[in-house]
Amino acid sequence: MNSYTNSYSQTNTYTEARAKYVIGKIYEDTLNMWNAGLITTEKCNSWRADLLYLLNKQVLSQFEFQFRKPNGEQIGGLCQVVKNDGSISIDDDSGGNDFYNLPSNTHVSLLAILDTEAHNYNEANEELEKRGWGNNGKKLTGASNSHGSYSKDGYGLNIKKFGEW
Repeated sequence: MNSYTNSYSQTNTYTEARAKYVIGKIYEDTLNMWNAGLITTEKCNSWRADLLYLLNKQVLSQFEFQFRKPNGEQIGGLCQVVKNDGSISIDDDSGGNDFYNLPSNTHVSLLAILDTEAHNYNEANEELEKRGWGNNGKKLTGASNSHGSYSKDGYGLNIKKFGEW
């Protein structure tokens, strides 16, 4: 009788310090949205706290800053995909987005996509509800282009840009 085994291991590069580093870069991007008059400083701070919470709970798969016209029509956005497997090594500078080029009265929203298989999923989901998050978001659609990466020691975000703005 023959017996076979197969094993698989994956490195998780998450640390709280690495999560804080990449969220610092995202915070700089949201401050640029604030400078362009798209969101408030309160929104910048709230999003930073919420995203850092989700990263620290290790439940965040990706998140999107979505830009829509006042009538709801999609303009585009930025999608950040969390990578905690050591596969990301490029750390681009924050910024480089022309938020001033967006139409006046652009509405900005944040969509967080959680890993439903994560150990802390239920806890994080309940906490988001307490913080006033809804569960009716829809992912960006259409063509996207690679728009850089933020990383620290193999942990970080790959960024995709949707739309022509």
